[in-house]
Amino acid sequence: VRSGPVRMLLTDSLSGLKRIESESVQVCVTSPPFYLLRNYGTNPLTWPDGWEGELGHEAHPNDFIRHLLVIFDEVWRVLKDDGIMTVMFTHKDTSAWDALTKGLIEAGFIITASWPVSAWWPWGRAVM
Repeated sequence: VRSGPVRMLLTDSLSGLKRIESESVQVCVTSPPFYLLRNYGTNPLTWPDGWEGELGHEAHPNDFIRHLLVIFDEVWRVLKDDGIMTVMFTHKDTSAWDALTKGLIEAGFIITASWPVSAWWPWGRAVM
């Protein structure tokens, strides 16, 4: 059943979310970048704290958390009261999980469930 238009945005989250009306989104599906693990080749962004670079390449985990908070605050703003955000995050470093969890909670989200995903096969190939 389709009760309204479906709109998908392919943009960087920092500027893209700012163009969306408050409380207008039912579902947000996101996959934040790995922290200090992979270069995605995106254009560097200038963040509100003045840092310029690609999300996930901050020098300190606290800076990564701060930048996630900027994005999660915007997701919170655009979600309807009964909206939901699904986050896909497969990272082997527990500090990255700590950063993600802290960012979600500080932005006001309630984590209702999580499921571990085996991201790597024993022979080293990624499962995507």
